[in-house]
Amino acid sequence: MPNDDKYPVGYKRPPKSSRWKKGQSGNPKGRPKGSGQRQIGKLMRKVANEKVEVTVFGEPRVAIQLELAFRGVMNAAIKGNPSAFRAFMEYYTHEELAQKQQIVFRIFESEKGL
Repeated sequence: MPNDDKYPVGYKRPPKSSRWKKGQSGNPKGRPKGSGQRQIGKLMRKVANEKVEVTVFGEPRVAIQLELAFRGVMNAAIKGNPSAFRAFMEYYTHEELAQKQQIVFRIFESEKGL
């Protein structure tokens, strides 16, 4: 390194006094807890479980947003929307697999108790 008296200060060359000291963090407080993806998931669950009043065949009915969204995807799939059909089938096969796993688990638990 050049002599301290002759050190050029400028673009990408900060003064030595304003550089990070050894062991000093550039973000001492860090990211706040609870920020990021967890907040988005929490908001999605809150919105999906909100109850709204809708009219079905002329009758007022209370339903949660998630049910309405699922019905919308199902209706779009019925009308021939390929991406809606794909989303519906992925969810359906996922649910079927989960149900089969529950059945196997129950059988295993009942045999384990014998």
